[in-house]
Parts: sequence; structure tokens; C-alpha cells
Amino acid sequence: MKNTKSKSKLKRSIAVVVRKPKPRGPRGSRRLLYVGSRGFVRAVSQSTGRRAWETSLPETGYGLVSLHPSDELLFAGSKGRLFCLDASTGEIRWKNELRGLGYGHMLLATEADSPFVFVGIYGHVVAISKKTGRMKWKLSLPKTGYALVSLVCENGRLFAGSTGLLFGIDPSR
Repeated sequence: MKNTKSKSKLKRSIAVVVRKPKPRGPRGSRRLLYVGSRGFVRAVSQSTGRRAWETSLPETGYGLVSLHPSDELLFAGSKGRLFCLDASTGEIRWKNELRGLGYGHMLLATEADSPFVFVGIYGHVVAISKKTGRMKWKLSLPKTGYALVSLVCENGRLFAGSTGLLFGIDPSR
């Protein structure tokens, strides 16, 4: 059997998140599809395919944008910056530059009733207030160096994975 290699190359990095907002008006709820790509976040109606809004994330260049919805908020992270957007309008509510944590890719997690959004970046986990955008705490994960950190929130617990290690973290620290 002949092995053929695809000559197509991925030209853009994207992240996609689907969220069902609370019902609006007499027609009930509408579903939005959020796409993060090349320093922008776009919301598209799943039912019509029309763009609901688009927001540029300042000083993030053309890289991948990590997205995480929570209640009426949408968190977007790119190039070492974390943004809180209004999920229905795309308006930027706050920005945190995550000083001292680099400019790489980040992964995000939270739970609906948690006051924090958690950021995994370069061997660290950071808790950021959903309301103000201020850092509550920062934790350096041992034996992870500057590796990417995956995060999961479940039943009031935070789990972080990196370099083959798994950490259970009390998010209220």
C-alpha cells in the first residue's frame, strides 16, 4: 500500500467552544458558537450561521486563543494575556497581563459557582477573580519546568496535569 502525505497545511490555529446562553425573549434560547483565532474572538449563531459579534484581543498577535465560557462571561487567553468578555456582546470587561508568566499558550478552567477562573501556563496554575481580573494566588507545580498545564474543575476541586504528573489543588487556597 502506498503511503501518501497530505500537502495541505493548517494555516490558522483555532479554538471552538459551544455555549447555550440563558433564554432571551419569547423565542427562547439561542445557541452561540465561540471561535478564537488569530487574536480575535467571534460569536456565531448556530441556528443561522450569522456572526453575533467579533472582538479583537489587543496585543495578542495572530496566535491561538483559548476560550472558556462561564455563566454570562467568556474567558479568552492568548500570548500571556487573559481577557474577560461579556458572552452576549463581546465587550471586554477586564484584562490581566499575567506578568512574569511568559507569553505562551495557556489553558483555562472554572466552575459556575467558583469566584475564580484558573489559568495553566508554563508550569504554573494561577487563580484570577472572575469579577475584578486580579490574581488571587499563583502556584508553581514541582518538576514541571515551563511545560503546558492542563486544568479541570470538578465538584469544587481543581486538578492540574503536566509532564505526566497530576496535582489535586484546593482552589480556595
